Amino acid sequence: MKTPRLSSPHFVRAHRFWTGWFEEPVYSATVQVCWDVDTKGMESYIARTFPEYVGAIPRLDPWCAWSLELSDKQHELYLICLRKFEWTPDDIGTLAHECLHTTASMLRSRGLSFNKQTEEAYAYLHDSLVRRCLTEMQKARR
Repeated sequence: MKTPRLSSPHFVRAHRFWTGWFEEPVYSATVQVCWDVDTKGMESYIARTFPEYVGAIPRLDPWCAWSLELSDKQHELYLICLRKFEWTPDDIGTLAHECLHTTASMLRSRGLSFNKQTEEAYAYLHDSLVRRCLTEMQKARR
């Protein structure tokens, strides 16, 4: 599975967007966040970078944000995509929303459904994902 260079602009045909990625150390998974990307650009990027998953990906129109698990036997990759990100409260809320989907997917794959006993694990992982995504996105602003 190919992973893009950290926080660099990517050009997919005529579509430009930003992406950053990080390893989630507790669960040994990679999280990649992509922003300022349109639907066609994201579909093209996925087809070129992860061709083995093209048939499993739902249609992306219409969307403003999206999350997906792309895993194989050797590695887990969680992809978080945002059509736009301008550092507004709404945009940060949308990122947090998609990070919660990623948290749920990551923990469900390990047999942890959300309940009173697992609530803290969900809260810590969700907090970590939001902070790490924002950190990667800030790196690209510099």
